[in-house]
Amino acid sequence: MTNVCIVQILTAVGLNMGVPWVMCKEDDAPGPVINAWNGFYCDAFSHNKPYPPSLWVEACSGWFTEFGGTIHRCPVQDLAFAVTHFGTSNEFKVMANDQYTYDSTMEEPTMDGPFITTSYDYDAPIDEYGLIRGPKHGLLKELRRAIKLCEHALVPSDPTVTSLGTYQQVGFLWPCILSKARKLCNFSWETYNEDISSLGESSRITVPGLLEHLNVTSYLWYTTSVDISLLESFLRGGRKSTLDANSVGHALHVFINGQ
Repeated sequence: MTNVCIVQILTAVGLNMGVPWVMCKEDDAPGPVINAWNGFYCDAFSHNKPYPPSLWVEACSGWFTEFGGTIHRCPVQDLAFAVTHFGTSNEFKVMANDQYTYDSTMEEPTMDGPFITTSYDYDAPIDEYGLIRGPKHGLLKELRRAIKLCEHALVPSDPTVTSLGTYQQVGFLWPCILSKARKLCNFSWETYNEDISSLGESSRITVPGLLEHLNVTSYLWYTTSVDISLLESFLRGGRKSTLDANSVGHALHVFINGQ
C-alpha cells in the first residue's frame, strides 16, 4: 500500500462520516472503506468483506503511454463483453463510469507521472480533438442504451431511501480543472494544409529539447535523409532492400529518390 493510500484510509476512518468511503483496489481497506475495482476487466475482483456492493469505478477503455513502453489497445469487443459480464451475476453491482473516455494532450510542460508522455493516445472513444473514434464510441453507446432498456430486469425492486440526517453530499472540482474549463469556453480551431516534404534549410528548426512536450505545439514532423551509394555491398547482385522504421509516431512518409 502506498503512502498516499494510507493517508486516504486514515482520513476516511478519522472523519467518521457515517457513510462509506470508496477506494479502488485496496484489498486491506478497513471498516467503512469499500474496496472497489478499476481496470480493463473485472472477472478476478472480490471483496475483502461479504456485505458491500461490487463497484467497478473505472472501466478502462484505454491506457496512457509511457516512454519506451507498450502501446496499449483495448478492443471494443473486449470492453463491451467485460461490462456486460460484470452486470449479469446475481450480486448487487454498480458501474460508476468509463475511464479514459477522452484522449488528452497535456497543456502543462511537465509529465503526469514517471516516464508518462505529455501527448498521448488512449485509444479512447473520443480523441483529444473531440472527434468520435469508431467503432468504439458507437458500440459502447449502443451498449449503454441496451443496459438502460434492461433496467427493470436488472433492478427489479423498489429503492429504500435512508436519511443521513445532518450529513450532506458534496461535490467539488479542483481549481486546475476549473481553469481548464474556462479555457475551453473560448476554444477555437482551424484547418490548413501543411508541406511536410521540404528538407530545405529555411524549414528546419534546431533546438536543445523536445518542443512537442512543452507548451509550443502538440506535434512535430521529424525529418531525416540518408544518402546511399550505388557501391554499397547490400545493393550488389540486384538484391532488393528493406527499410525498417521503428517508431511510435502517428504517421510516417518515406520518399525514395524524390518520390
